[in-house]
Amino acid sequence: MASPRLGPATLLAYAAPGLVLALFISPFPSLVAAFFAKYTAATTGGIATVLLFTRILDGVVDPPLGYLSDRTHSRFGPRKPWIFAGLFLTMGAIWAMFMPPEGAGDGHFALAMVLHALGLSLIDIPLKAWAGELATDYQERARIAGYVTFAILSGGMIFMLLPEVLAALGVVEHSAFDLPMMAIMGKVALVLAPLALLVTLVMVPQGKGAAQAATHGIAEIFNTVRHNRPFWTFMSADGLTQIGFGAFYAVFFVALDSYFGLGANVPVILLTVTLSQLASIPLVSMAARRFGKHRVWGVAWIAHSAVLPLILLFGPGDTPLLPFCALSALLAVLQTPQMMLPMAMVSDIADFDTMRSGRNRQGSYYAFRLMCLKGMSAIGAALGFYALSVSGFDPKSSIHDATAITGMLTAMLAIPGITFLGAGLILLRFPIDARRHAIIRAWIDRRQARALP
Repeated sequence: MASPRLGPATLLAYAAPGLVLALFISPFPSLVAAFFAKYTAATTGGIATVLLFTRILDGVVDPPLGYLSDRTHSRFGPRKPWIFAGLFLTMGAIWAMFMPPEGAGDGHFALAMVLHALGLSLIDIPLKAWAGELATDYQERARIAGYVTFAILSGGMIFMLLPEVLAALGVVEHSAFDLPMMAIMGKVALVLAPLALLVTLVMVPQGKGAAQAATHGIAEIFNTVRHNRPFWTFMSADGLTQIGFGAFYAVFFVALDSYFGLGANVPVILLTVTLSQLASIPLVSMAARRFGKHRVWGVAWIAHSAVLPLILLFGPGDTPLLPFCALSALLAVLQTPQMMLPMAMVSDIADFDTMRSGRNRQGSYYAFRLMCLKGMSAIGAALGFYALSVSGFDPKSSIHDATAITGMLTAMLAIPGITFLGAGLILLRFPIDARRHAIIRAWIDRRQARALP
């Protein structure tokens, strides 16, 4: 039986944390890395090492968090207590990322990234698992994902507009993401984070299945995930995507400032990107309903890999802003399915597991996805910064030799182009579409009906 359609008020309340989580997902972590590389004592080699080892190490905690979220019994359901706990780590991460003390180096950057990853895990895993319990319908889950994407992009737009507004009002001298500006953004986020999360915790119901905490052991989760073919098809594509994203964004903000000469225009570029993605959400939603979530996502990545090399049309120095913004907007639209559709697809994959096992393991599947996402993103970001370090590309300089430029372009274009193309081809073979998911849900509903007294 299809789940009832959720009202707009409930969907907006559920999506509210996205206003702050925007600071914890691409492109902001990469912007923070570029900020540390330019304005603190952190080194490019140190940043690469921190991104690689702290993110991979922290990813180890994600499966236990998903397991515990599935097993939690409380009067507030299994998900809300974890999200509330994540609020405190999130606020610590905001302080470390956006307000580094004088003389902060590789050690402080490591602290910031560990807090960032742990805070994201404690909020994102139960929040996304909760979505699979609020709606069991294939299309309704895509609708929820659309609201979450809208909230994340709106949060990104708020933080992108903030430097421009403050500069126009004369509060700051310019809109660049320097030490004073990042501190202001951090203070705004410290106020917004508790407000947004409390709205979600108070206004959103527990959801269907929230009381059916799974009675499985953590060792069994590993075995089940290992034999779930749709999950590994999904993760193969998602892993390649995260490697490409990590490499691209690790270098992109550095290149904007030190190669293209657009450092002062980063807020304008990111605002253009965000507005383009906001405008494309209805189009992606309609396409997903018509053609299937996995096909839309796959075709978008194939197209993205074809468009990305057009960046080579822009050379070093005084790059024209309007054409660069136009290309950035096109690439951003092709990235919108990546922001929207994986969340809904993981719930569909967890339903496939529920059909076979009879157990609710939404949290565990989101935890595995986040663990892999962190690891692959860290690998990509480390590859990007190592490419800068090995080739001698100095973010603090505007003059680079041919070797340095080749290293930068390899990280920004070659690695993402290859990984995005591979991800797109894999996604076209993903086995769960609307018809197959309807069959899966029918099996689950029949089993639950037989279990009723």
